[in-house]
Amino acid sequence: MIECIVFDFDGTLRQSLGIKHQAYYSAVYDVLGGEALFRDIIREFPGITRYSGCAIFAERARALGIDCPDGEELAARYTRVCEDAIAACSEVPGATRFLDWLRGRAVDCFVVSGTPQLPLRDTIRRIGLVDSFVDILGYPVTKPQHYADVLERVGCPPGSLLAIGDGDDDKAAAESVGGLFVRVSGGAGSPQPDEWVVESLEQIREIAELKFPTY
Repeated sequence: MIECIVFDFDGTLRQSLGIKHQAYYSAVYDVLGGEALFRDIIREFPGITRYSGCAIFAERARALGIDCPDGEELAARYTRVCEDAIAACSEVPGATRFLDWLRGRAVDCFVVSGTPQLPLRDTIRRIGLVDSFVDILGYPVTKPQHYADVLERVGCPPGSLLAIGDGDDDKAAAESVGGLFVRVSGGAGSPQPDEWVVESLEQIREIAELKFPTY
């Protein structure tokens, strides 16, 4: 029986992955060759955060002799560009309906993301979903640590935790605590033959192996 669900955010609740990539390019608009350099970094490090990505960018740009703001300033630019756009973007199909379906069932829902925690909480509050979750957890704590903390906090068996995400890091975090995993297609990772894969979050209700509490 599923007692706890951990959702990723980008590519899982909101169709915001493309926005985040574009925000990186906007943050380095005045740096010579900035967009091409950031594209290379994203390909090399698909799991970067705004802080690690901007720090790597500044280091590499300066190593090439290119004048560039430091990583902290680039990350601040990124945040300014990003947050309004994410709040306004479309949801992943079925996200709100699935969350509404879970209301009233004995399932504790969390968000665990690589996004910095305070901006993440602000965004989820702005889009009206904050009451759907027990807690909203982000960077700098790692996803595996958050998952372990959630299990301890909820007190449920590992096999009753379901992770829903689009990325391989979501799957790895779930597996690190013995949880189950459903991949949302079209996001950061590539579906594997042995996975449950959905295009709409409402399809999760149709996975026969997953048992949810009734009202």
